[in-house]
Amino acid sequence: IVQDTNHCRNTLCCWRVPAGTTTVVFEIWGGGGSGGGVCCCMFGFPGGAGAYAKKTVTGNLGGCDYILFAGYSGCCSPVNCGYRGCQSYVTGYGLTNFCAEGGYPGCSFCNAWVCTCSACGLAGL
Repeated sequence: IVQDTNHCRNTLCCWRVPAGTTTVVFEIWGGGGSGGGVCCCMFGFPGGAGAYAKKTVTGNLGGCDYILFAGYSGCCSPVNCGYRGCQSYVTGYGLTNFCAEGGYPGCSFCNAWVCTCSACGLAGL
């Protein structure tokens, strides 16, 4: 597990294509964004779903190595602004910029008129 400064812990997996394989289909989803932390009578918006991407690679692929990074969802925000979901991606033969972005974070409110998530760029919603 690899963790970065954006609270992302991506699970890394290495995969070698079996001999004789001529087609590989990759489907990936980005991690969902977390909701903002709340207490008392607060309310808010949930985090958004992660993006989806699909790619088919063809050719004599037997023996090719791919590295898959599965992005976690945002988790456990102690403040009004949640965490963005983590990006998932695959690298290897026939793939360029193949990724699925994580979902945007949710935001919680102290009252019906003021969003306290200015750090997320959601102030004044």
